[in-house]
Amino acid sequence: MPTSLRTAALFACLVSIPCAVPLVASAQDAEALAKQLSNPIASLTSVPMQLNWDTDLGSDGEGERLTLNVQPVVPMDISENWNLISRTILPITSQWDVVPGDDNQLGLGDTVQSLFFSPKALTAGGWTWGPGPVLLLP
Repeated sequence: MPTSLRTAALFACLVSIPCAVPLVASAQDAEALAKQLSNPIASLTSVPMQLNWDTDLGSDGEGERLTLNVQPVVPMDISENWNLISRTILPITSQWDVVPGDDNQLGLGDTVQSLFFSPKALTAGGWTWGPGPVLLLP
């Protein structure tokens, strides 16, 4: 395993561990929490992460890439009846043996910023909805 792969994997683990500990009041039961976590526009702050590992990259097929997508979701009250929910996707990428003549690269990818305007109450049919813009920030 290349040193940069070990470093990237260690970084991903260290960043993920504190986020795995839920900061939830003990009065909430597991079912209600699971329902909120599965709802992308719920009024719950969370920092999900996704780790992707790609192999066989580059002109010789020997390159590898490790990408950690940090995806914080932050709801904010904007009125008595409405929330503004911010969802960001920030890719952190480390790759090696992909670009000829350069051993490895580390950097940030394009950031996707979504903002949802969502009513606090469910519709009569039990739906939650949230329209809003999506921005790509290079």
